[in-house]
Amino acid sequence: MNRLRNWWVAISTCSILLFALNAQQPTPQYKNRALPIDTRIADLLGRMTLEEKVAQLESTWQNHSQGLLPEEFFVDDKGQLDDAKARVLLKNGLGQVSRPSEKRGPGEMAEFTNRLHGTRRR
Repeated sequence: MNRLRNWWVAISTCSILLFALNAQQPTPQYKNRALPIDTRIADLLGRMTLEEKVAQLESTWQNHSQGLLPEEFFVDDKGQLDDAKARVLLKNGLGQVSRPSEKRGPGEMAEFTNRLHGTRRR
């Protein structure tokens, strides 16, 4: 019984510490919807690297008949996303994916784009 109590005390203490650490980190301005859009944009652009800004100008169409080099694909010939390869190829982000619905129904397209967005988390 004493071991269980010690375990709960340790868990509770860790939870309180984690909550306190998270509470001390303010929300970035670019995520604060109450601020003017110009302020939010300036904050976000100030946080982005030059490589991330350039990546926002890029787009891709992952169609295997379009002549991309094999190392430029992050989907296979069946349209399945290779998460690991996408993380490498899109490490700085991407402005646009053309035709994400190609060879996919609405549900599959939503799943694909959600997974693709998940490969790049800040």
